Amino acid sequence: MSEDPGLRKVLIVDDHESVHLYLRRFLQEHLSDRVQVLGALTGLQAVQLTHTHRPSLVFLDVNLPDISGFDYLNCIENFNTHVVFVSGDPQFATQAFDVDCVDFVLKPLTKKRLLRALARVEQQSGSLPGISIPELRRVFQEQFLTKLMVQSAGGIKLLEVDEALFFESTQKQTLCHHSGGSDYIEQSLLQLERVLSPDRFLRVSRSSLVNLNRVVAVSKTRGTLELDNGEKIGVSLSRKTALKKRLQALSLNAGLDP
Repeated sequence: MSEDPGLRKVLIVDDHESVHLYLRRFLQEHLSDRVQVLGALTGLQAVQLTHTHRPSLVFLDVNLPDISGFDYLNCIENFNTHVVFVSGDPQFATQAFDVDCVDFVLKPLTKKRLLRALARVEQQSGSLPGISIPELRRVFQEQFLTKLMVQSAGGIKLLEVDEALFFESTQKQTLCHHSGGSDYIEQSLLQLERVLSPDRFLRVSRSSLVNLNRVVAVSKTRGTLELDNGEKIGVSLSRKTALKKRLQALSLNAGLDP
């Protein structure tokens, strides 16, 4: 029997049946019946299913019985697939974003966190069947930080989120660069990504999380972006496409180099 070409395919890759069950129930609840959910318990099985069914979205664990989640990605690099990592190991988060994943969700999984991941997928892909992303954004907007607590030379102070230019990871500390200077902040980049609105902030490299509202130009030749204060930030090759899509969504195309 031939497959329905109208179906959007989602692949779950995890060696725990309980994760498959949870994600299947979640997807059935929040996506329409125009989505076909596939499952793989090993990386090699996932490679085969990807080549056969070409899923548009993959929920991927890092630690698999045969090959790692990163090895799986190397095997499917020619496929246009959005990847959301689901892992119990936060140390893999930086590597995951380096390979251009959409999101990194820590186990144990929760509906709220998975809904945020779907919202990020929608931002990159343009649509998901059966789910109201604008409604999700209204629900979750209240959950995102509006103020930041930074450590300045004079002590702790509160900073409006909109004042932040970008966040920079420096060894074991995180710097918040803002309109008034630079101060240390307690959270890591990964933690900040969870509490800052994905409409405003994007990880553009291993060490930088940028306020998209402060971006005025992107250089195609130099691999950098420019902020409204003149600061230039490096953009990793794997994040260029995501950056372009997000800026297009913000109607900032006029600031891009020809």
